[in-house]
Amino acid sequence: MRFPECALLFHEYPGTRSCQLSQELIDQRLIQPTASRFVKQYCENARLGYRDEGGKCFSFKPSQKLAELAADRQKRDPYAVAGSVSTEKVGNATVDKEVAQKGARLLRFGDPVFEAMVQHVRYRDFSAVASLDVPAKHLGWARPGQGTWQLFELQVARTEGTRSLVLRRELASFVVPVGGDVAKSKPELVEHVTEATQGPPRVDVAEARRAFEIGCQAANTRLVAMMGEVRAEYPGDDTIAPVAVSELALAWVRAV
Repeated sequence: MRFPECALLFHEYPGTRSCQLSQELIDQRLIQPTASRFVKQYCENARLGYRDEGGKCFSFKPSQKLAELAADRQKRDPYAVAGSVSTEKVGNATVDKEVAQKGARLLRFGDPVFEAMVQHVRYRDFSAVASLDVPAKHLGWARPGQGTWQLFELQVARTEGTRSLVLRRELASFVVPVGGDVAKSKPELVEHVTEATQGPPRVDVAEARRAFEIGCQAANTRLVAMMGEVRAEYPGDDTIAPVAVSELALAWVRAV
């Protein structure tokens, strides 16, 4: 799989190394393949009749539970387009923005069904967690070690009147081995995510949830440190503040 040429900017910070990519490349390298795997695994786990239609498009039939969650999200979203969410077959869907521009339905954040999928996997009655096999050298684990990989977006912004200006954006990538109580920073893993393949069929969902909390704590700790660094660059500016941490990806990983 080839990607457009780009300049990757790596900035050194005390105790960590952060990878900063343009939003376009984040989408091409990470969000699209992650969203594609997520939707496919969700549909297969929930038995929604996922079918690859070719041309980066697919189809599936929403369950009653998914339709109810999507409808509920629409009711609570003041900007959502009114309308019911049915259990009829969803066809000509894609996670690729370029394909969507040609008429396919873009199944990403902003689509009630996609958001309902994300919401559903956090419930105890759903056991789907993205599962990946990753080269052991990128995880720093011995084969066949397992655990979780988490990716967060951190931002520090300045308020200027009614708008917010992001002064620094950073991807925070962490891995937590099974039973581990420390989230280890692995920013370079973002560059190798496309080397991952389908992981083990069974994952420890409870362990993934436990590790996710550890990763969230690490992400917030890094965000506080990043805010201090930015404020040092702009002394006396009290409008500088952190933006809430954004969760970009969570996957069960196995070293291979």
